[in-house]
Amino acid sequence: MRQWSYVMLERDSISTVNFIDCMCNAGVYRDGDCCTVIEVLQVFLDLAPRYPEKRFNIWCSDIDSKKIEILKKVVAVLPKNPQVHVYSLVADVNDCLDALSKDTRASRKIFAYGNASVLYVDPFDFGTVEIPKISAVLRKRYCELLFNFFSSDYVRNVDADDGRLAKCLGGNSFKTKEELIAYLRDQFRVGHIKYLFAYQFRTLKNVELYQIVFATPNQRGLEK
Repeated sequence: MRQWSYVMLERDSISTVNFIDCMCNAGVYRDGDCCTVIEVLQVFLDLAPRYPEKRFNIWCSDIDSKKIEILKKVVAVLPKNPQVHVYSLVADVNDCLDALSKDTRASRKIFAYGNASVLYVDPFDFGTVEIPKISAVLRKRYCELLFNFFSSDYVRNVDADDGRLAKCLGGNSFKTKEELIAYLRDQFRVGHIKYLFAYQFRTLKNVELYQIVFATPNQRGLEK
């Protein structure tokens, strides 16, 4: 996120950077590690003094109201900067994606001209996020995407799927990971998106656990 921010903040046409986390959790995990929202907030707080004319926004949601309350408490104890803002709400990830793709005052504000935005979707398992809803945002909005493709969860459960996985794939069912990856590629390379990159995370036994997928309209974004 830091490298992406450097690229965007150096552009005169960009006045605001947005980080959108549709499944933000509670800010801090039980082992004491920070969640992604807090990690990004710390990056923004560090960068803000270097770019006093820029604005930094974090938009985050979680379906669990208790997690949002804890997140607010974590944010409250961190340093403050008038350039940096955190907005949170209680919402299901799919409802959040619907809202981002609709032509509302809030979505127009987030994706207005002069804003650079990253959409971050990190589900707990594969059968949580409806992929066509991500695609709808990418078709209608100029942004970049970070998506946690929980490939191991899909491979383990596809043969016994009761419809949970198929619902997340627009009613489709794929028996191989290769077919699923081709579907995701088609769903994500829409709108302004031209480039995709995936980084695999594996267990100590070299079994793929998940992939972090990055989708971007710009080749320089892919390089960074």
